[in-house]
Amino acid sequence: MGLFFCSNYGMNLPTDSHFDLTSYIAHLKTEKIGRNTLLFRSLDSTNSFVKSLDSEILPHGCLCITDHQTAGRGQYQRSWFSEPGKNLTFSILLKPKANDRTQLLLQVCALSLVDAIQEITGLQVWMKWPNDLYVGHQKVCGILAESTFTGKSLDRMIIGIGLNVNSDEYTLNKAGNAVSLKLLIQHELSKEYILAQFMNRLESYYERWVISDEDLVRQINHLYPCLGKTVTIMVDGVQTHQNFKFLGLDIDGYPLFLDESLSLKKFVHEQIRFGL
Repeated sequence: MGLFFCSNYGMNLPTDSHFDLTSYIAHLKTEKIGRNTLLFRSLDSTNSFVKSLDSEILPHGCLCITDHQTAGRGQYQRSWFSEPGKNLTFSILLKPKANDRTQLLLQVCALSLVDAIQEITGLQVWMKWPNDLYVGHQKVCGILAESTFTGKSLDRMIIGIGLNVNSDEYTLNKAGNAVSLKLLIQHELSKEYILAQFMNRLESYYERWVISDEDLVRQINHLYPCLGKTVTIMVDGVQTHQNFKFLGLDIDGYPLFLDESLSLKKFVHEQIRFGL
């Protein structure tokens, strides 16, 4: 597999804060996902950078990672602050061969990361629709999916992830209810090992996504603690006037609900929010 390496040498970070590509590769067991790597000391946004490049020059599964993301973006252009050299801020380029079920790919990435975190730390991680990972009531990760098209055909899907790994409490106080894995388990973790374990799982889960494995969707649904429970739904920030029972995601990745009259409802609106 080819390996790309890019760097900004003007970034003033302690050497031990730099992402160690050699350590990462030593733990990587994939054939494609995460094998081709664009590494920067500093970058405004990994998603924006990947979007700016010609899709033809980047292979499926290409990783773009930076030690310091200066203008990270969450959903609806919200900013994502990350302490330089402490956390994982990266994007994965995926090139599905069809346009269908791509809604589920963000959830596939979430499942891969939850599995890796739970195995390494023992923490119980859950998903808040549509793109955040939590431990308890505190946010540990944000995920952003963006797609580009050539005509009506999907060109590529870029999954951007910001995971709080080793940030301290003072820094995270700037981000409201955020928390880092270090604060939760009281010791630092290897960013390289976490990322490699995520990639190892993602390649396996992606292959199951390709064949429309229904058991994969069942695994994803268990990331949601409100599965099978009554929830409230907001659309565009406006709360609906009835309660719904959350039945889980369908095979395409869209949430299914029973309304108060026991009618099945599927919401496809990007700005839907729901929870207990």
